[in-house]
Amino acid sequence: KLPKLAFSDYADEQAENLRQMFVAMTDDYRIIIVKLADRLHNMRTLRYMKPEKQIKISRETLDIFAPLAHRMGIWQFKSELEDTAFMYLYPHEYKKLNRRLRVHQTKLRETLDQSQKALRKTLEGDPTLRGKASVQVSGRRKELYSLWHKMNSREVQNLDHIVDVVALRVILTPNKNAEEAEKGNEADRGVWLCYHVLGLVQHLPGFQPMPTKVKDYISFPKPNGYQSLHTALMLNGQTIEVQIRTSSMHQVA
Repeated sequence: KLPKLAFSDYADEQAENLRQMFVAMTDDYRIIIVKLADRLHNMRTLRYMKPEKQIKISRETLDIFAPLAHRMGIWQFKSELEDTAFMYLYPHEYKKLNRRLRVHQTKLRETLDQSQKALRKTLEGDPTLRGKASVQVSGRRKELYSLWHKMNSREVQNLDHIVDVVALRVILTPNKNAEEAEKGNEADRGVWLCYHVLGLVQHLPGFQPMPTKVKDYISFPKPNGYQSLHTALMLNGQTIEVQIRTSSMHQVA
């Protein structure tokens, strides 16, 4: 069993207060970006510091700076900060999980490439979407810390039980329509297109749909305002999560 994160609710609250303070301290977000870049540089040179300093800085990074990068939407910073901190805080778990992923690396990469191409081809050729919205399809393999945290919190050891080790994201940006914008219907059209894409995903040629994995966070948003449609497909025994949302929803996410 993986060790639980040794961090109390009180400490969690203090970290959140610090993140809010950083944001409130300045109207110029460039200052926060500079702070995050400085912290990223510190993490990249952490190997030259004493072990106790490595642990202290990594704990602070994981609880304050990585979530702050997430809030700023700087995903590359967030991922590297989390994974580097994970490596120093839980070296055994980091190496173990990294080895397991390397074993499946070729399969995961091929699954990601094949599914991304197939989905992009289907969406680009769909007559309903053509002329109504621009479509962006991206894919990723789940980062080490994020994967470990999910396995830890759910007490899952088998990678096959984690739906989003490989994931695709579809972001729809409805084309501007002055008449609809004036009537306030543009957002509704974006929502309708999300459900339309969900239907296309569920019938993607060569893939096995997983209807029981559909989660509707558009009709039922998360408490933090997050909205998106989640579903899953199966290809060659590998589960692929697909997230569908509009560009305005993505800004909140």
